[in-house]
Amino acid sequence: MSFSQSSIVSLRESLLKRECSPLEIVDQMLAEVPQRDAAVGAFLSIDADLIRQQAQQADLSLPLGGIPIAIKDNINALGEPCTCGSKFLSENYRAPYDAGVIRKLRAAGAILFGRTNMDEFAMGSATENSALQATHNPAAPGHIPGGSSGGSAAAVAAGFVPAALGSDTGGSIRQPASHCGIVGLKPTYGRVSRYGVVAFASSLDQVGPMTRTVEDAALLLQAIAGHDVLDSTSAAVAVDDYTQGLKQGVKGMRLGVPKEYFAEGLHPAVREAISTALAKLEAEGATLVDISLPHTEYAVATYYIIAPAEASSNLSRFVPTSFRSTSNRAKKVLVPK
Repeated sequence: MSFSQSSIVSLRESLLKRECSPLEIVDQMLAEVPQRDAAVGAFLSIDADLIRQQAQQADLSLPLGGIPIAIKDNINALGEPCTCGSKFLSENYRAPYDAGVIRKLRAAGAILFGRTNMDEFAMGSATENSALQATHNPAAPGHIPGGSSGGSAAAVAAGFVPAALGSDTGGSIRQPASHCGIVGLKPTYGRVSRYGVVAFASSLDQVGPMTRTVEDAALLLQAIAGHDVLDSTSAAVAVDDYTQGLKQGVKGMRLGVPKEYFAEGLHPAVREAISTALAKLEAEGATLVDISLPHTEYAVATYYIIAPAEASSNLSRFVPTSFRSTSNRAKKVLVPK
């Protein structure tokens, strides 16, 4: 039985029917990744012994029991590397604690399956800015996988794992998901804990699911969403059942289509893909409504003020003390005679 390209839902069905075991699933994946990932470069590290140990202890009664999930390498998991795609953290650092999303994945029964490549400190859109390796698009050889969560997107698209976690500041889940032909979701800010995620821009960062199907994305979001007392920006709001409305379709929905999103410079192929999707939604019973978002033209400029400013503050902790500003030290002032 091949588990390549399997979804979370199909793997869960097989596990519950006792058609396979978690250990059989991870053993097959652990055998395939070394053979195929040399051409993709999705993973930075995989601890096979730890993965097998988790598989042997998997509780199938839990929502994600026995399901392997790859983790972007800026999310701390106790005892594992967390390089952020940087040589600075690649040699000696091991996470001393679990991030909030990792605690939730463990509680849901998931198996943490390897650390995925990323643009260094999540700054980039091609996963070519990793200091450790480049990642390639398994869905379109010769093309970039997008970024900064390109390793997670490539791992899912290549069939190495059914799902992965990514992080999104200005498109770092959604853009690589689009490039690799998978599902990517950036949750509403505060819906998912940021505790234990190495920050790029704190007011924009969010962790989210990267999967093969919308249903899988709903299941994974269900597992990682919820309030975290260790994250002061975490919303104390009940978690809905995100799978509940999946089979209801879009009939009767009113969907806004911002005219500013079809401005000059939009690639013809992208315009065609969006138009095709809108036509499909309309054919399924949705009502398309033309709307205006007049501040759209300022969005990119605003992002490039907020994100670099917050990144400068967040990443200053990695600057060696000897290189930090000496402005707080007493300085001798020379006064001309």
